[in-house]
Amino acid sequence: MKNTIFVLFLIVMTISQLTNAQTVSSIKDSRALLDLGGGDFNVGDRVFAMDGQGKRKALMQIRQVKNGKAIADVLKGTAQPGMTLTRARAGSARSSGGAGRPTGSSRGLRTAQAYGFSASLMMNTMKISNFVSSSTSYSFEMTGTNFGGSMFYDYPLTRDWFARGHGSLEMFDVKKSAAVPICKGGTSTDCNASFIQTGFYGTFNYVLKPAPFRVWAGGGGGALIYLSKESTVLNTSKFFFNTVIMAAIGADYFTSRNTFIPVTFEYQMIPDKEAGVTSMVLRAGWGKTF
Repeated sequence: MKNTIFVLFLIVMTISQLTNAQTVSSIKDSRALLDLGGGDFNVGDRVFAMDGQGKRKALMQIRQVKNGKAIADVLKGTAQPGMTLTRARAGSARSSGGAGRPTGSSRGLRTAQAYGFSASLMMNTMKISNFVSSSTSYSFEMTGTNFGGSMFYDYPLTRDWFARGHGSLEMFDVKKSAAVPICKGGTSTDCNASFIQTGFYGTFNYVLKPAPFRVWAGGGGGALIYLSKESTVLNTSKFFFNTVIMAAIGADYFTSRNTFIPVTFEYQMIPDKEAGVTSMVLRAGWGKTF
């Protein structure tokens, strides 16, 4: 009787282990589909693939997790379907099966497609050159701090590069009080330019550090379309849209497997002979991978 109970116990434990096992489901090129078996894994985690003898054969890094499955990049060694998984702790990347410590940086984690939204704080500057009032030429600078919001979409290009596109709605309002009435046809000291603008632009970004705390830098550009416009300095009738070039640096902090907080600092520039515009934009919001 005792032997029977012991055998039944072993059978139950074996079934339980098989049911909850984390395994390699399939391999394509240098990517692996993993069955997490209910295990708690996150984007950026590193795992070993082990053969039937428990020897480590490959080192992988998880780049996407969804519904108990994961996609991982094979960083070192060779993985095969059916191999079991175990976590790779820091400093333990040496493997007797050839999946040794990965060379170079840990940028092998490919980005995933994502979408989200963000709020923006804008510090705007408009430099006016050769502004003529009463036959006198003036040069001055108008400044303002404004707010806006945007939706974004991320698309992976390679393991180290991804594109982020934005659609924004923002307020651009700069002003300056002149010492003498030179604005509004020489009748006012209130010099200003005010626009409600929508922007469509994007950046190509290089991943400096992978998730879960992804750091990146990039550059790009796009177009601004003015929905409303008012100025005591500029002839707004000729303003409909403008091109913008920009540089950006950002950090995406993953708070869970699929959600992250994006924080971005952008430097935008609209070069123009009459009015040179620059904006420093700080964005923060919410994003989700899929």
